[in-house]
Amino acid sequence: MKKFKGLTSAEVQASKNAHGDNRLSSKEANSLLSIFIEAFQDQWILILLAALGLKIIFNFVGMIFPAIGEANWYEAISLIFAILMSTGFSAVSQYRNEQKFNTLQEEASKTNAKVYRDGKLKEVLVDDIVKGDQILLQSGDKIPVDGIILEGELKVNQAVLNGESEDAKKLPLGDQAEPDSSDLFTELKVFRGTVVTSGEAVMEATQIGDNTVLGSINTSLQEDSKDSPSKEKLNKLAGNIGVLGYSAGAAYSVINLVLGFIALNKANNLNGGSIFLLIIETILFAVTIIIMAVPEGLPMMLALVSSMNSGRLLAQNILVRHPDTIETAGYMNILFSDKTGTITEGKLSVVDFFLADGTLYAATGETEAPDFDTMSDSLKAEMINGIGLNNDAMVADGSAVGSNATDRALLDFLIGRSQLDFDTNTITEKQQFNSATKFASVTTKDGKTYIKGAPEFILNDCYYYLDKDGNKQNFTDDIKARFQELSLEQANRSMRLLAILNTDGNDKVLIGIVCIRDNVRSSIKQTVETMNRAGVQVVMVTGDRKETAVAIAKEAGIVTGQNDLVLTHDELSALSDQELKQQLPHLK
Repeated sequence: MKKFKGLTSAEVQASKNAHGDNRLSSKEANSLLSIFIEAFQDQWILILLAALGLKIIFNFVGMIFPAIGEANWYEAISLIFAILMSTGFSAVSQYRNEQKFNTLQEEASKTNAKVYRDGKLKEVLVDDIVKGDQILLQSGDKIPVDGIILEGELKVNQAVLNGESEDAKKLPLGDQAEPDSSDLFTELKVFRGTVVTSGEAVMEATQIGDNTVLGSINTSLQEDSKDSPSKEKLNKLAGNIGVLGYSAGAAYSVINLVLGFIALNKANNLNGGSIFLLIIETILFAVTIIIMAVPEGLPMMLALVSSMNSGRLLAQNILVRHPDTIETAGYMNILFSDKTGTITEGKLSVVDFFLADGTLYAATGETEAPDFDTMSDSLKAEMINGIGLNNDAMVADGSAVGSNATDRALLDFLIGRSQLDFDTNTITEKQQFNSATKFASVTTKDGKTYIKGAPEFILNDCYYYLDKDGNKQNFTDDIKARFQELSLEQANRSMRLLAILNTDGNDKVLIGIVCIRDNVRSSIKQTVETMNRAGVQVVMVTGDRKETAVAIAKEAGIVTGQNDLVLTHDELSALSDQELKQQLPHLK
């Protein structure tokens, strides 16, 4: 890799003045007092404040004119208590969540990146990176900005942005135009927040801060959301109660004044003083009716429940920045869920092995097939060499690191079985995986070559296979038919198939097929059942082919019946809005 000089100190400052730095914007943190004051804008609180004001006024009137009625201060005190409890719970809960969120944001911004500046490689805070910086990326690094690769190649996990567990290949831009940031699948651009899984490269920062894809997501999350469904309904209820209370108060006032005037007239006591007392007494009772119509305990109860829910989730390391979202989830009737990393584990693992003659060996105990360890010694040795020697991942702290997701899955399987007795020092020649030939290979000192790759590409000129005793056999038409049948069965179980071969002289010999999959989470079936019992329809969204998606959805308990609907993008686009509305209840 050639030596990069990067920006000079003067160029860094000029870039910062022109484009800013890599800091993500955030809302100014509100103080507890400002959050507390803001809580008084709630419609229910305003109604209670109005009721409190009227109660205080007429309590003083009652003190001045005892004949009208006693001053009941305990009602005013209970209103004050309800208002302060409601706003207090709400403010403290929101302030606590905001503080936790800001702490997490600060910790995330304290990470460093390896940046070339003034001709030297320096560690720079991620927030201090500027547009035009040249950054060294190595395996395990989190990419700090959006940009292009100047030199080198990478494999990158982009699940944080597109949900895909398969590593994406990234290549130098060269003389080509920089792709648009909306194309997350391009090989010519890297994105902030994604993780380098293998390779080494130098990139140039072309978008920083809020202009990155991750930055735009961060900005959108800060937008003020509309009221929750409960709050909308409660505001409507508050309006209805207000109308009802005022109407009842007004009706009482009219009736009481009319009857009062009639009574005073009959008693020949219709004078200024008696009329004044009648009006004051009528207003007091009307206000009492209005106050009684307001459920002053309701806002306090809602604030208390919301605070308790936030606290319980926070105790389980789940930060809910806006407590309203907790109760909003209660109104959900359809849940669209990403597959990778949500329904599945987001990590590839070895599930099964099978031979050309259809013999199946289980790696996880998912099937009733014999365990991998029951293979004959000679067959097992060839399989271990085929997936262990021909592998670019490495062992670190008891797990596989580096290379790509497939290599890590193969090596993790061997680590879990304590089958690491292959000797990589015997390798004399290595051919990296090529997207054109679809295979990788290694040659050992004894002249044997081990090949792994896509079966459809590397089995065309393979005429032999190893049987369960490790003996070389002819790949006959009958065996090929059984092999194709089992391959289709495994593909329908959402398996990725990887062929492992060796060479015996000039002949290719199929050792076996490795079945790899991003496994469905063990708890997901119960979760889906719980959601269904709660009246929530779960719909899985994935970029997999239809057969694979159905296999995973069945295992997760999402697709369970013949009427369950599975739509591809094209099939969905072909439906009209009305047709989609009719189909929606069956969509899985």
